[in-house]
Amino acid sequence: TRTPTLTLILSLTLTPTPIPTPTPTPQSQSQAQPRPHPLHQESEEQKEVVKLGLISEPGFVLDGDAGVQESYVGEFREVTKGGEKRIERHGQGAAFRASPRPYLEGEWAFDEMVQGTFRAASGAVYVGDFRAGVFHGQGTYTWPDGARYQGAWNGSKMHGEGFYEDARGARYPPAGTGTFVDGKYDSGVSGLVELR
Repeated sequence: TRTPTLTLILSLTLTPTPIPTPTPTPQSQSQAQPRPHPLHQESEEQKEVVKLGLISEPGFVLDGDAGVQESYVGEFREVTKGGEKRIERHGQGAAFRASPRPYLEGEWAFDEMVQGTFRAASGAVYVGDFRAGVFHGQGTYTWPDGARYQGAWNGSKMHGEGFYEDARGARYPPAGTGTFVDGKYDSGVSGLVELR
């Protein structure tokens, strides 16, 4: 059994800088020392210690959706706050399930994919933006048969400006971009058209 290699890159303690309370001073007096604002004083338990690192081979097993085990290779941050420790995917990295090829690969922030590539078991591929674990923002989804949609996404549905091209090359709209609503093309003539 191989043990994953964790490399600590940086360790820091985050403590807010006290905000000085302004005090009017006449020109003849010296400047008063700034006092920390009472709302910005932290106890040791509230301080957050962050360590950044790199996992250089598969390991770091996470519980995926529905109990599916996945592993992660890439940059991470270890956060300790109030005696509790958690590890978050953060930076460039790739998540693996049963295949040696990653199913998620790209930029992570605070343990969520924000931009990159998703590869489905069916062979479909999405490249673009993510939010809260779903396709959200700009991206391109290519089905296994070669059909593709390029444009705006909302909650993993084609939604906003974009275009769809089927496996035979027929394009909706025929030129430029059109409007998609909840996964359907708005033809502007006959209402919403289901394309897949």
